[in-house]
Amino acid sequence: MNEADMIESLAPKPKGVEPPETVLSSLRRLWARLPRRRRIHVALVPIPILLAALAETASLGVMLPFLAVLAAPERVFSIPAVQGFANMLGVSTPQELLGPLTIAFAVVVMGSAALRMLVAWGNSRLAYAIGEDIAMEVFNRTLHQPYSLHAQRNSASVLSALVKIKATSLTLVNTLAMVSSTMIATFIIVSLLIINLKVALGCFFVLAGMYSVIMLITRRRLSANSRVAAKAHTRGMQTVSEALGGIRDVLLDGNQAYFYREYHRSVHAVARAQSNSYFVSYSPRYAIEGLGMTIFVLVAYTLTGQSGGFAAALPLLGTFALGAQRLLPVLQLIYLGWANLRANQATLQDILVFLDQTVGADFGKVPPEPLRMERSVAFDKVSFSYAGTDQAKVVDGISFTAAKGQRIGFLGSTGSGKSTTFDLLMGLLTPTEGAILVDGVPLTDANRLAWQRGIAHVPQTIYLSDSTIAANIAFGVPAKKIDMDRVRDAARKAQIAEFIESHPGGYDAPIGERGVRLSGGQRQRIGIARALYKEAQVLVLDEATSALDNSTEESVMEAIRGLGTELTIFMIAHRLTTLSVCDTVIELDHGKITAIGSYDEIVQQRLHRPAA
Repeated sequence: MNEADMIESLAPKPKGVEPPETVLSSLRRLWARLPRRRRIHVALVPIPILLAALAETASLGVMLPFLAVLAAPERVFSIPAVQGFANMLGVSTPQELLGPLTIAFAVVVMGSAALRMLVAWGNSRLAYAIGEDIAMEVFNRTLHQPYSLHAQRNSASVLSALVKIKATSLTLVNTLAMVSSTMIATFIIVSLLIINLKVALGCFFVLAGMYSVIMLITRRRLSANSRVAAKAHTRGMQTVSEALGGIRDVLLDGNQAYFYREYHRSVHAVARAQSNSYFVSYSPRYAIEGLGMTIFVLVAYTLTGQSGGFAAALPLLGTFALGAQRLLPVLQLIYLGWANLRANQATLQDILVFLDQTVGADFGKVPPEPLRMERSVAFDKVSFSYAGTDQAKVVDGISFTAAKGQRIGFLGSTGSGKSTTFDLLMGLLTPTEGAILVDGVPLTDANRLAWQRGIAHVPQTIYLSDSTIAANIAFGVPAKKIDMDRVRDAARKAQIAEFIESHPGGYDAPIGERGVRLSGGQRQRIGIARALYKEAQVLVLDEATSALDNSTEESVMEAIRGLGTELTIFMIAHRLTTLSVCDTVIELDHGKITAIGSYDEIVQQRLHRPAA
């Protein structure tokens, strides 16, 4: 197995979206995703490029009479354009014309350079602005994907795509430079064709032919390097994510060497592929420059052998020398833009996969007001099975009703369907059969988002950001908009206000990444306070105390007991005693309800249940 095959095996192929077959189709897909204002900006790009191209043409036009004055002043007035220029200035001798031509040449050349700089600045600003648009659109669309997709997808692939956008911005810079250079090269070539058709045609076909051969030879290699770099980069991000996400186990098991080797494989493959692409992209310029000098020498030899000798040939040689000096870098930029597109095609396709993500009708709209539950929420013969699997129903025809203000507990072994039931309740999954009713109204795509606005979720493992306690309670709220009165009230109800206020720094104290400076019970209370800050009407506790010891769990449950009856609470627990605070306990097994009743009733049923 060669290096490319080995690295390509590191990352899975994307499912559900076929990669574009050509670079042009990738660019068309990208164009379709650009905001309207960016399309307008791109449409305006040719204007300064056209001005720069005209300036380049003017510099060649001034060069010919300027050199003619120097080499053969007696023949200069035979050029119609020069005669008209002299008449306009009121000069009658070549010596008088030399000064104005010198000034004109300097002005045109400096103007051309300034316009080229303006084009380069504008192209880079536009390309990186487009990269910013792409990054925000990828992230926004990813955030609006359904929970079922997030559950199946590795988050490292999203992080990798966002990092790859930097390379895409550079690709766009080179692409715009390629477009600019193509326009400028066209004007230069046309100017040289007007000056001397045969010489210009010969030079053009030799240089264009050389670049065509190089493109033909390198295109497959660049595409292969592109695939290797894109897949290895994704795999490297996944390795870092896995290693840091499980750093405790890595340290305890001494697995640093394994993750180091895996990351090294990815980084090595990316570095090799990118260095190969860099060499293929930049190395032709040296061969072309050598070829250009050879062509110039041959043209000089040919022209000086004609009548008039070197003096007659000098203006034409000088003009073609200037044209070549302008044309060769431009041709290299065209090739470089093409090579960069080839080298980053797979990266662009990876990003387009995320740009093409479908979103719901609510995408980009202001979130609706929470759907208020006045009476109850009910499951009516709800079933659920994952699409594309042959497995049995994860939830199988369950029905129950929870009145507003009740505490409903769920019990069952692993795989009984508890968490899936909660995901259905929270609108993260959609029933494949049956309906969920809020005050008798079915939960649908039209009201699901409003229903979710009124739900707060406390999982087994609370995600805490590396920020202050207040910022973690008011999670996702800009610092300037945090309502500290609500923060304090939520902390008091979650029975963690005393700890916070006695802690150095109080609510402004940092808690470290993932809350490493807090105990398990404190982290759970922060999670409950976060839910209460949201002022939700439904609180979902998904095994929120299962990782705690008995004493800590009891203190957290005491906080839950103290919550007001304006909250409807759903709880999952492994231990039946944890559900003693519940009005109703529902036992699940293989997606079906096997028992339902009060806590005492479920205890009695378990006592009289025959041993398995």
